[in-house]
Amino acid sequence: MTLKKSKDHKVILEPLASHSKLPSHQTLEEKEQEKRNKILLGPLPKKNSIIPESVLKSQDLIENLPIPVSKSFTNLSRQPDIPPIPKSQTNSQGINELLIHDDTKPSIVPLTTELRRINIKQLIDTIQPIISHPIKAYTPLLIDPTSRVDTFFQYAADYSGIILEAKKYLVDTFITKSITHDDAMEQLRTLLITAMKHGKVLVIRMSNTAVDFPHKFNDPNRFPVTDLFVDAGRRMKLEQYWKPIVRDEDYEHGVFIVRPEFKVVFTTEFALEDYQEFLMNVIPMNECIPIYIEPPTDIPRSRYMP
Repeated sequence: MTLKKSKDHKVILEPLASHSKLPSHQTLEEKEQEKRNKILLGPLPKKNSIIPESVLKSQDLIENLPIPVSKSFTNLSRQPDIPPIPKSQTNSQGINELLIHDDTKPSIVPLTTELRRINIKQLIDTIQPIISHPIKAYTPLLIDPTSRVDTFFQYAADYSGIILEAKKYLVDTFITKSITHDDAMEQLRTLLITAMKHGKVLVIRMSNTAVDFPHKFNDPNRFPVTDLFVDAGRRMKLEQYWKPIVRDEDYEHGVFIVRPEFKVVFTTEFALEDYQEFLMNVIPMNECIPIYIEPPTDIPRSRYMP
């Protein structure tokens, strides 16, 4: 084919009579060049078809064409097909995820809230998926009449905890009245701030009492029970929740950061058959998953009954 200009200055292609068959004197190099041209350019346009100016772009291709072309048209090329970029979304935890269907990946199933019974050696493996579930996290309620779980949080390397002695605050504030309620609230705020800044587990140790936190120790500006006791404390990692309780002295170089290791758990020494009756009105049971720590086989039952 040859390129020609029409009267209205459009570029058209006209077929060459000899294009349908290869000349017998054509060299091997010329044959290879023509194969490359066919691969790059695809099917030739029909007779009198107009070449859009948007494809007149490549100097290299035009110079290697086996047809005479005017030097004024030096930008003929075909744009490569670019696959579409997958869409993306941001989930509730702020993680960017590609919307790519993958049948090999198991779907994420919401947690069930029925009682778990475990050996204390299974504690971390049991509570980790509960407090970090991507759909809905829960606050672990650890039922252990032997109190071994409280000791565990005091010495565990990866789950080092700060123990909040709920029974002590109840007795000191409302029975012996050795501290004022205002002092108690400030002490609770300090414990919470310390756990958040250093990435500790805030262990709400109920012992053998049912401390009514929602009505006795709830302060949105110091100890926000409503937000703290749900999702294992995960809400408190957001500025809108931690900012009201943080004071100027809590900032470091003008910055306050809640470490990702921060979490909240409850522990109780009530017997398995009693814990619901005593705790259902003082902690949000529908936001908790109960986990019963099986006692050692060498301890008589009478020793761990409250």
